[in-house]
Amino acid sequence: MKPGSLVDKVASVAISVGNKLTAAFGKTTHFQRTFRVERPVAEVYAFWRDLHNFKKATRAVDTIEVRNPRHARWIVRGPFGVTLTWSSELTVEDAEKRIAWKTVAPSDVPHVGQVVFTSVDDGEATEVALAVDYRMPLGPIGELISWVTRAAPSTFISEEIARVKLAIEGHRSRAADVAAKNNLIELAEGPPNPPVTVAPKKAGSGRRQRADGAAAARFDTRQRLRTQH
Repeated sequence: MKPGSLVDKVASVAISVGNKLTAAFGKTTHFQRTFRVERPVAEVYAFWRDLHNFKKATRAVDTIEVRNPRHARWIVRGPFGVTLTWSSELTVEDAEKRIAWKTVAPSDVPHVGQVVFTSVDDGEATEVALAVDYRMPLGPIGELISWVTRAAPSTFISEEIARVKLAIEGHRSRAADVAAKNNLIELAEGPPNPPVTVAPKKAGSGRRQRADGAAAARFDTRQRLRTQH
Protein backbone atom coordinates (compact mmCIF):
# COMPACT_ATOMS: atom_id res chain seq x y z
CA MET A 1 0.00 0.00 0.00
CA LYS A 2 1.36 3.42 -0.93
CA PRO A 3 2.02 5.88 1.95
CA GLY A 4 -0.45 8.34 0.45
CA SER A 5 -3.21 5.75 0.30
CA LEU A 6 -2.56 4.76 3.93
CA VAL A 7 -2.84 8.39 5.04
CA ASP A 8 -6.06 8.75 3.03
CA LYS A 9 -7.49 5.61 4.62
CA VAL A 10 -6.68 6.79 8.14
CA ALA A 11 -8.10 10.25 7.39
CA SER A 12 -11.27 8.71 5.94
CA VAL A 13 -11.83 6.57 9.04
CA ALA A 14 -11.16 9.57 11.30
CA ILE A 15 -13.67 11.72 9.38
CA SER A 16 -16.29 8.95 9.42
CA VAL A 17 -15.95 8.42 13.17
CA GLY A 18 -15.78 12.16 13.81
CA ASN A 19 -18.94 12.79 11.82
CA LYS A 20 -20.84 10.22 13.89
CA LEU A 21 -19.56 11.59 17.20
CA THR A 22 -20.33 15.22 16.30
CA ALA A 23 -23.58 14.65 14.37
CA ALA A 24 -25.67 16.07 17.21
CA PHE A 25 -23.54 19.20 17.55
CA GLY A 26 -22.71 20.23 14.00
CA LYS A 27 -24.68 22.82 12.09
CA THR A 28 -25.78 23.05 8.49
CA THR A 29 -24.04 25.66 6.36
CA HIS A 30 -25.84 27.20 3.40
CA PHE A 31 -23.88 28.03 0.25
CA GLN A 32 -25.69 29.86 -2.53
CA ARG A 33 -24.30 31.52 -5.65
CA THR A 34 -25.39 32.55 -9.12
CA PHE A 35 -23.27 33.04 -12.20
CA ARG A 36 -23.68 33.68 -15.90
CA VAL A 37 -22.44 31.29 -18.58
CA GLU A 38 -22.09 32.54 -22.13
CA ARG A 39 -23.72 29.47 -23.66
CA PRO A 40 -27.34 28.45 -24.43
CA VAL A 41 -29.20 26.72 -21.61
CA ALA A 42 -29.33 23.37 -23.44
CA GLU A 43 -25.53 23.23 -23.60
CA VAL A 44 -25.07 24.29 -19.97
CA TYR A 45 -27.61 21.75 -18.73
CA ALA A 46 -26.07 18.94 -20.81
CA PHE A 47 -22.59 19.73 -19.46
CA TRP A 48 -23.82 19.75 -15.85
CA ARG A 49 -25.84 16.56 -16.25
CA ASP A 50 -22.82 14.57 -17.50
CA LEU A 51 -21.00 14.13 -14.20
CA HIS A 52 -17.76 13.07 -15.89
CA ASN A 53 -17.32 16.68 -17.02
CA PHE A 54 -16.61 17.74 -13.43
CA LYS A 55 -13.43 15.68 -13.34
CA LYS A 56 -12.27 17.44 -16.52
CA ALA A 57 -13.30 20.93 -15.41
CA THR A 58 -12.19 21.03 -11.75
CA ARG A 59 -9.03 20.48 -9.79
CA ALA A 60 -10.68 18.87 -6.77
CA VAL A 61 -12.51 15.89 -8.27
CA ASP A 62 -10.29 12.79 -8.40
CA THR A 63 -12.84 10.16 -9.39
CA ILE A 64 -16.51 10.01 -10.31
CA GLU A 65 -18.00 6.53 -10.50
CA VAL A 66 -21.40 6.78 -12.19
CA ARG A 67 -23.21 3.67 -11.03
CA ASN A 68 -26.51 4.31 -12.82
CA PRO A 69 -28.43 7.36 -14.13
CA ARG A 70 -29.33 8.43 -10.57
CA HIS A 71 -26.43 7.36 -8.38
CA ALA A 72 -22.72 8.18 -8.35
CA ARG A 73 -19.73 7.93 -6.02
CA TRP A 74 -17.39 10.91 -5.70
CA ILE A 75 -13.79 11.09 -4.51
CA VAL A 76 -12.73 14.70 -4.01
CA ARG A 77 -9.57 16.41 -2.78
CA GLY A 78 -10.65 18.97 -0.21
CA PRO A 79 -8.59 21.73 1.43
CA PHE A 80 -5.06 20.62 2.46
CA GLY A 81 -5.35 17.67 0.08
CA VAL A 82 -7.64 15.66 2.37
CA THR A 83 -9.58 13.01 0.43
CA LEU A 84 -13.36 13.20 0.90
CA THR A 85 -15.84 10.66 -0.43
CA TRP A 86 -19.61 10.54 -0.76
CA SER A 87 -22.35 8.89 -2.77
CA SER A 88 -24.95 11.10 -4.41
CA GLU A 89 -28.53 10.40 -5.45
CA LEU A 90 -30.32 12.46 -8.08
CA THR A 91 -33.68 13.65 -6.68
CA VAL A 92 -34.88 16.06 -9.39
CA GLU A 93 -34.13 16.07 -13.11
CA ASP A 94 -36.14 18.74 -14.93
CA ALA A 95 -34.53 19.08 -18.35
CA GLU A 96 -32.92 22.48 -18.96
CA LYS A 97 -34.50 23.85 -15.76
CA ARG A 98 -33.32 22.19 -12.56
CA ILE A 99 -31.18 19.39 -11.14
CA ALA A 100 -31.27 18.44 -7.44
CA TRP A 101 -29.41 15.80 -5.45
CA LYS A 102 -28.59 14.55 -1.96
CA THR A 103 -25.88 12.42 -0.41
CA VAL A 104 -26.56 8.92 0.83
CA ALA A 105 -25.23 8.01 4.30
CA PRO A 106 -22.51 7.35 5.20
CA SER A 107 -20.87 10.43 3.69
CA ASP A 108 -17.77 12.46 4.55
CA VAL A 109 -19.66 15.63 3.61
CA PRO A 110 -23.43 15.13 4.08
CA HIS A 111 -25.22 17.63 1.87
CA VAL A 112 -28.17 18.40 -0.39
CA GLY A 113 -28.04 20.69 -3.38
CA GLN A 114 -29.74 21.99 -6.46
CA VAL A 115 -28.89 24.03 -9.52
CA VAL A 116 -31.44 26.09 -11.48
CA PHE A 117 -30.88 27.06 -15.11
CA THR A 118 -32.50 30.19 -16.62
CA SER A 119 -32.14 31.21 -20.24
CA VAL A 120 -31.24 34.90 -20.69
CA ASP A 121 -30.43 37.32 -23.53
CA ASP A 122 -32.79 35.66 -26.01
CA GLY A 123 -31.25 32.25 -25.39
CA GLU A 124 -27.64 33.29 -25.97
CA ALA A 125 -26.57 32.87 -22.33
CA THR A 126 -27.63 31.06 -19.14
CA GLU A 127 -27.95 32.17 -15.54
CA VAL A 128 -27.01 29.33 -13.20
CA ALA A 129 -28.15 29.46 -9.55
CA LEU A 130 -26.49 26.93 -7.25
CA ALA A 131 -27.57 26.22 -3.66
CA VAL A 132 -25.94 23.65 -1.36
CA ASP A 133 -26.58 22.90 2.33
CA TYR A 134 -23.75 20.88 3.86
CA ARG A 135 -22.38 19.67 7.18
CA MET A 136 -18.70 20.35 7.80
CA PRO A 137 -16.59 17.18 8.16
CA LEU A 138 -15.87 16.57 11.88
CA GLY A 139 -18.67 18.99 12.82
CA PRO A 140 -17.57 21.76 15.22
CA ILE A 141 -13.98 20.51 15.10
CA GLY A 142 -13.92 20.94 11.33
CA GLU A 143 -15.48 24.40 11.66
CA LEU A 144 -12.79 25.41 14.14
CA ILE A 145 -10.01 24.12 11.87
CA SER A 146 -11.54 26.02 8.95
CA TRP A 147 -11.68 29.22 11.00
CA VAL A 148 -8.12 28.91 12.31
CA THR A 149 -6.61 28.10 8.91
CA ARG A 150 -8.90 30.48 6.99
CA ALA A 151 -9.66 27.65 4.57
CA ALA A 152 -13.31 28.56 4.07
CA PRO A 153 -15.25 25.90 2.14
CA SER A 154 -17.23 28.68 0.43
CA THR A 155 -14.02 29.99 -1.17
CA PHE A 156 -13.01 26.47 -2.21
CA ILE A 157 -16.42 25.81 -3.79
CA SER A 158 -16.52 29.22 -5.52
CA GLU A 159 -13.16 28.61 -7.19
CA GLU A 160 -14.28 25.21 -8.46
CA ILE A 161 -17.57 26.66 -9.76
CA ALA A 162 -15.63 29.35 -11.60
CA ARG A 163 -13.55 26.65 -13.30
CA VAL A 164 -16.75 24.84 -14.33
CA LYS A 165 -18.11 28.07 -15.82
CA LEU A 166 -14.93 28.63 -17.83
CA ALA A 167 -14.88 25.00 -19.00
CA ILE A 168 -18.45 25.23 -20.29
CA GLU A 169 -17.54 28.39 -22.16
CA GLY A 170 -14.57 26.61 -23.72
CA HIS A 171 -11.75 28.37 -21.85
CA ARG A 172 -9.16 25.80 -20.77
CA SER A 173 -5.89 27.72 -20.77
CA ARG A 174 -3.70 28.42 -17.71
CA ALA A 175 -4.78 32.06 -17.87
CA ALA A 176 -8.38 30.94 -17.57
CA ASP A 177 -7.48 28.86 -14.51
CA VAL A 178 -6.00 31.96 -12.86
CA ALA A 179 -9.13 33.88 -13.81
CA ALA A 180 -11.20 31.17 -12.12
CA LYS A 181 -9.46 31.73 -8.81
CA ASN A 182 -10.20 35.45 -8.97
CA ASN A 183 -13.70 35.10 -10.39
CA LEU A 184 -16.41 36.95 -8.45
CA ILE A 185 -19.60 34.90 -8.09
CA GLU A 186 -22.60 36.79 -6.73
CA LEU A 187 -25.08 35.66 -4.09
CA ALA A 188 -28.11 33.89 -5.50
CA GLU A 189 -31.74 33.76 -4.54
CA GLY A 190 -33.70 30.57 -4.97
CA PRO A 191 -35.90 27.95 -3.31
CA PRO A 192 -34.55 26.38 -0.08
CA ASN A 193 -33.06 22.91 -0.04
CA PRO A 194 -34.55 20.07 2.02
CA PRO A 195 -32.85 19.29 5.38
CA VAL A 196 -29.45 17.61 5.34
CA THR A 197 -29.46 13.98 6.50
CA VAL A 198 -26.32 13.37 8.54
CA ALA A 199 -26.69 9.73 9.58
CA PRO A 200 -28.95 6.77 8.77
CA LYS A 201 -31.90 5.91 11.00
CA LYS A 202 -31.14 4.41 14.39
CA ALA A 203 -30.42 0.71 14.45
CA GLY A 204 -33.35 -0.01 16.74
CA SER A 205 -35.98 1.49 14.45
CA GLY A 206 -36.13 -1.58 12.19
CA ARG A 207 -36.59 -3.87 15.19
CA ARG A 208 -39.36 -1.63 16.54
CA GLN A 209 -41.14 -1.75 13.19
CA ARG A 210 -40.89 -5.55 13.08
CA ALA A 211 -42.16 -5.78 16.67
CA ASP A 212 -45.09 -3.47 15.87
CA GLY A 213 -45.89 -5.59 12.81
CA ALA A 214 -45.78 -8.80 14.84
CA ALA A 215 -48.11 -7.29 17.46
CA ALA A 216 -50.54 -6.22 14.76
CA ALA A 217 -50.46 -9.74 13.28
CA ARG A 218 -51.21 -11.29 16.70
CA PHE A 219 -54.09 -8.87 17.18
CA ASP A 220 -55.47 -9.73 13.75
CA THR A 221 -55.23 -13.48 14.52
CA ARG A 222 -57.16 -13.03 17.79
CA GLN A 223 -59.84 -11.09 15.96
CA ARG A 224 -60.26 -13.87 13.41
CA LEU A 225 -60.43 -16.53 16.16
CA ARG A 226 -63.15 -14.62 17.98
CA THR A 227 -65.08 -14.23 14.72
CA GLN A 228 -64.85 -17.93 13.97
CA HIS A 229 -66.23 -18.81 17.42
